[in-house]
Amino acid sequence: NLTNHPAEDNHASWSPDGARIAFDSDRDRDRDRNWEIYVMNADGTNPINITQHRDPDFNPSWGPAFTLSISPKERLATLWGKVKRPNPYTMK
Repeated sequence: NLTNHPAEDNHASWSPDGARIAFDSDRDRDRDRNWEIYVMNADGTNPINITQHRDPDFNPSWGPAFTLSISPKERLATLWGKVKRPNPYTMK
C-alpha cells in the first residue's frame, strides 16, 4: 500500500523510468469529490495533484502524448478542448 490515504486511489501507472507513479484519486473530496490525477515518487512519497481541474480526470497513462497547443507565454496548454495547467513533469 503506497498511498495509505483514506480516499479512493485508483488506476496506477508507472512512469517509463520506474521513478514515479501516476494515479487518479478523489482525495480532494472536501471540495467537491472531484477525481484528479496525482503523481508520486515510486516509494509513495510526495503525491502532487497535477490536474486541479473542476471536471473529473481519470486513468493516467505515461504513453505517447497527444499534440498540445501551447499559449505564446507557455503558461497554458489546450488538451481535449479544455484549458489545463501545464504538467510540471513534462513542460517548463
